[in-house]
This record gives sequence, structure tokens and C-alpha cells, in this order.
Amino acid sequence: MSLCLRTEDGNPSAAILVSPDRLGVAWLHLYAASDSPGPRAAWNMLWEEAKSILTRMKVPAVWVMTAQTWLMDLLLESGFSGRGRVIAYARPAHRILPESAAVSAVGTMAASDLPEVEQLDHAAFSTPWQMDCDSLSSAFGGSLQAAVHRTGDRITGYLMAGASPQGLHITRIAVHPDFQRKGIARALLLRALEYGRLRGAIRITVNTQHDNSRSRRLYRSLGFSEMGESYPVFRRDISSGVS
Repeated sequence: MSLCLRTEDGNPSAAILVSPDRLGVAWLHLYAASDSPGPRAAWNMLWEEAKSILTRMKVPAVWVMTAQTWLMDLLLESGFSGRGRVIAYARPAHRILPESAAVSAVGTMAASDLPEVEQLDHAAFSTPWQMDCDSLSSAFGGSLQAAVHRTGDRITGYLMAGASPQGLHITRIAVHPDFQRKGIARALLLRALEYGRLRGAIRITVNTQHDNSRSRRLYRSLGFSEMGESYPVFRRDISSGVS
């Protein structure tokens, strides 16, 4: 859903983009405004209209991830509340890799794997971090590397990685809860790190939630370090009766 304000001569002066997915989760992906009528005035007009439309769509909440202080101020004034933050990690691609016995079970992901990958994704993540079939398909199509880990005939983990300005960014990694702590995530990451090294990447990056201590320990064990970048996450209830 996109909304736009226009000047009297028809030129756009502000725009907002909110995307509800098939799971009922909506993210605010864009808000931009010119000096007239100004970011705050334009936000108040566009957000009220967006909220009305989302209420009719029965969307429960809107989520936003931003590091822009001016936007954070507008969000807090409009009833959004902080829900943690995402931090960025990076690793020099040339650094020597450790070994993992589980690497042999990692193979290339095919488009036909996506329905099973979606089920795994929903088991591994909670709202709002789950991806619907459309988002997974889009991420798969834009990936330089997409891999799955199999235990028998079952997909028990997956990873997607795409291009970044300095090499490779790991866009998605998940392991089914029933198979965690078995070295699967490590094996998937090693596959991506080796791919990045062979591709000539300068560094490999990944993001994770600040309170996900397990993934943070894993990244550090593989030579990743914090980049000093942090992205606060906000949520605003919509159709729960919160005004």
C-alpha cells in the first residue's frame, strides 16, 4: 500500500509505503517528505490515512526498522514503541575458515524446495520475522547463493546470501528448532563464507537481533565482529483497538 501527497501543481511532496504480507505482518518500508508541508505535517496526514486502510484490512500491527532519528521521533509521537534492535556483523572474506562435519550435508537450494523452506522458516522464527512464500521467492530469486542442509530427506536448515557493496551479505539463515545445536547453522555459514572468499569478496556481512545470544556467539566464533551499526525496531498496534 502506497500513499502520496502532491502539491497544487501535481508534484509529489511526500510518500509512505506499507507492505502487509500473506501472514498479516506489515512493515513500513518508506517514508519521505519535502520541506513543504514538512516531514511532521505530511506524516500526520499520510499515517492517519494509512492507519484507516490497514484497520479495514484487519492488519494487527505495523513494524518499522530505522536508524533515522527524525523518523524515530515521529514514530514515538504516533504511538509506536521500541521492540528491540538489529545489529550488523562483518567478517573479512579472506580469513581462514574452520571445518565442520555437517558441511557435507549442505547442497544447493532449488525453487522446488521453497514450500518446505517456508515451513521451516515459520517454525524457526516468530512474528514479525517470518517470511511468506512471496518474500522467500523474491529473496531466492535475488540470491547469489541459496543453500539447504538436509537430514535424510528433510530440509533442516537453509541460507540465502546476496551481493553487497563489499562482497556478500547473508540475507537469511534458519535451522528447524528440532535440529538446532547440531552444527547446521555453522555448516551453512561456512558454505557461504567459502563462496564469498572464492568470489573475491572483501567482507561478508550479516544482521541479527540484539537479544539472539546464540546467533551472536556463533557469528563471533566464525570471526565476525560488530560493525557498530544498530537498527532499532518499532511496532504500532492497528486493529487491536489501540488508537
